[in-house]
Amino acid sequence: MDERDRMPQTLDEVLKVVPWHGTIALGLQELADCKKLIIEGKWTPPDELPTRAESGRRKHVLHTIESLLDYLGACGGENTMIFLDGDARRGYAVLDEAAGDGIEEIELRLLPHKLWLPWAEAIAVSPFSLDRFVEFIRLHRRAIHHAHWPISQPAEAQITPRELLAMLSQVRVGANVTVERGHGPDSVNGVMVETKISGRTDRDNVPLPEALRLDVPIFVGVGIQDVDVDIVVDADPDTKEVTVSMSTADVEAALDKAWEQIVAAAQASQWKVVLGHPERDRWAYVEGTKSVPY
Repeated sequence: MDERDRMPQTLDEVLKVVPWHGTIALGLQELADCKKLIIEGKWTPPDELPTRAESGRRKHVLHTIESLLDYLGACGGENTMIFLDGDARRGYAVLDEAAGDGIEEIELRLLPHKLWLPWAEAIAVSPFSLDRFVEFIRLHRRAIHHAHWPISQPAEAQITPRELLAMLSQVRVGANVTVERGHGPDSVNGVMVETKISGRTDRDNVPLPEALRLDVPIFVGVGIQDVDVDIVVDADPDTKEVTVSMSTADVEAALDKAWEQIVAAAQASQWKVVLGHPERDRWAYVEGTKSVPY
């Protein structure tokens, strides 16, 4: 037997073991016949690895329904169930609903798509100045399919994001800009741009579209949605500053449509799908029995 595998008995032997073994809890205890050094706990020979603790329960967070289904394809089982909560727009996969030694849940937490997120934030904080609106359109025009006028206008009265930006640039360089309001079914947003060239004043009406059609994915991993954003141009009566407000009633409909795509993908898979969210509670016990946990 290797000299190092023998349990150390004296202080000198312990001091020789410490460099090999690492930290050792030492204690002294008075015995009836003599003082003897003992080691508290289990002494492990230097060539033997310590026992590794059991891994914690899985509680992964995934961001697309495809990722969740791929994970379940590798780690799911006969009793795996998918819970889809439409109110919170979150999903949960219980790896083994019948497990008696602990439940593991994988969460589906959707991420807003980066193409949609700036529009959602801008709609929430509007109105803002015309200059800021023009700059916003310039930075995020990729999400715009087209800009259009009211239904009373001909169907071809649509412009591309590039044309919209060129139109708004006229307003931005104007020396004096005021809001032009019309009345009746054919009235449109508009601003009056006044410029002075060689002492002559020119006034041009620049009609602005009343809505933008966005083609954007609302969530990462979900298909593109159509979202109509209404544009309202106004002016402060005191400062004469032109402001632009954006609003939409299509967001909730777009969110519901995106969620329906997720539900459809889950229901088309091999896993059992229920609509709702998992909840668990402790069992109640009859007082006076041996199993009362409180």
